[in-house]
Amino acid sequence: MTVVALRLLDRAGRRTLLMIGVSGMTVSLIALGAAFEGGGDSTAASVVAIASLMAYVASFAISLGPIFWLLNAEIYPLGVRSKAAGIGTMANWTFNFIVSLTFLLLIEALGRSGLLALRLDRPADPGLLLEAGARDQGQTARGHPGLLPGAGGSARRPERLTTLPECA
Repeated sequence: MTVVALRLLDRAGRRTLLMIGVSGMTVSLIALGAAFEGGGDSTAASVVAIASLMAYVASFAISLGPIFWLLNAEIYPLGVRSKAAGIGTMANWTFNFIVSLTFLLLIEALGRSGLLALRLDRPADPGLLLEAGARDQGQTARGHPGLLPGAGGSARRPERLTTLPECA
């Protein structure tokens, strides 16, 4: 499927593939949670669980899987691109490792469907969490006062980050 995504990137565009892929991932996780919650040990629940896992992997393979690596290689200025892409890659693999270490503990604590519900309750844009916390303090996530709605200033978008801090 990743090869299909690479061919579709130029034709369909990144945004379209991301929208289709993330929608497919969401639907498949909801179906998987429903199969875990309501199906018990029935054959139908097993078929739904396997089909939803296959749909999840296919959706990931045409969207977040390859597009992350493409964006990670493109979004940084040339002067810091290699270091920044390396830090992004290291962060990706570090968090993958942490999820792998804690996954079985979370399943044991929350149950199979509880873990999926925990995942589905998270916002799609991690920046929303930063902005919500910053709004409470009257500033944006980048520390500028009054740039968010309700923060005492105009609701304009923060300027784009063009350089990265020096890497040691």
